[in-house]
Amino acid sequence: MANCADSASGAQSILRERSKGLRKRRGGSVLVSLTCTYCGIVFERETWRSKMWKRSFCGRACQARRCGPKIPMTYRWLRHGEDIPKGQPRRTMASNGYVLLSWQVDRCSVARVYEHQLVARLPPSGLIVHHKNGVKTDNRIDNLELLPRPDHGRHHKPCKFDVQYAARLYEAGSSTVAIAKELGTFAGNVSRALRNYGVAMRPPGVWSARKATP
Repeated sequence: MANCADSASGAQSILRERSKGLRKRRGGSVLVSLTCTYCGIVFERETWRSKMWKRSFCGRACQARRCGPKIPMTYRWLRHGEDIPKGQPRRTMASNGYVLLSWQVDRCSVARVYEHQLVARLPPSGLIVHHKNGVKTDNRIDNLELLPRPDHGRHHKPCKFDVQYAARLYEAGSSTVAIAKELGTFAGNVSRALRNYGVAMRPPGVWSARKATP
C-alpha cells in the first residue's frame, strides 16, 4: 500500500511539473516572480503581462488601495471667451465629418473644440461658423464666415414651403399643427423652420388657452 501511495504521489508531481512547463512555453512567454507594490507578496505572472504596467500588484484589491478609486474621465467643450489650453492638441475626425481637437487638461479632464470654431476664435452661441465651399475639413480662414443661426439654417436646409406665409399664420394665432396641415407637412418641420427664420415661438399651451378663452 505504501508503495502504491508513493507511486501515485510521484505521478502527480510529474504531472504538475509537466503542466507548469507547458504553461511556461505557452505563447512564447514564461512566468516571472514579481513583488507586489502595495503588500510586498511575491507572486508569479507571465512576462508579457508584467511589461504592460510599470507597477505590479498581486490583485485588484491592492491596486485599488494603492492607486485609489478609479475616477471617470470628463469631457467639456471650449466656450466663447475661454483660454486655449497649452500644448499640442490631438487632431481626430469626428463622426459628423468635422475636425476635432482635444487637450488632456489634467488626469481626468479633456477639453474639446472643433477646428473651424477655433480658427474663427470661438464665436458666441448666436453665430455659426459656415464653410463657404461646403468642405467640412477645409478650415482655412478664407473659407469660413460667421452667420446668424437663422441664416445658416436657411442656407443648409431650404424649406419646401413658404416660410414667410407660415410665419404670418403663426403670428396671427394659428398653431404649428394647423399650419402644417394647411401646407401639407409636419408640425416639427414648421416649428424648426420658424425658429430658423427668427420667429419668437410661444410657450407650450399658450395657443390652446387663447383658443379656449371666449
